[in-house]
Amino acid sequence: MHDAAQKSRLTTSLFTTVALFAVFTVAAQGLLPCPAIDDAQRRALLEERSRLRRRLQEQNDLKREKSGSGQEGNEDKKVVVVVMPRRNNISINE
Repeated sequence: MHDAAQKSRLTTSLFTTVALFAVFTVAAQGLLPCPAIDDAQRRALLEERSRLRRRLQEQNDLKREKSGSGQEGNEDKKVVVVVMPRRNNISINE
């Protein structure tokens, strides 16, 4: 009987440890910050912004060439584009 009780305690202990580790692994994504992912997202966002700025600058340069670069007032106008990262928020409104 001593061996059966010992096996049962060992099995319960291992099961509890694995279950707690699984819960912690899933919960850690929301609780602990992950700088590697944040840095990658930030770099991607900055790269996308710089690409958009370059594209807008090229379009503005082409417009100036077509309309005549001697017109005054065109140089003072600026276009500001803000790109926000997408968040996967799910809300249920009842």
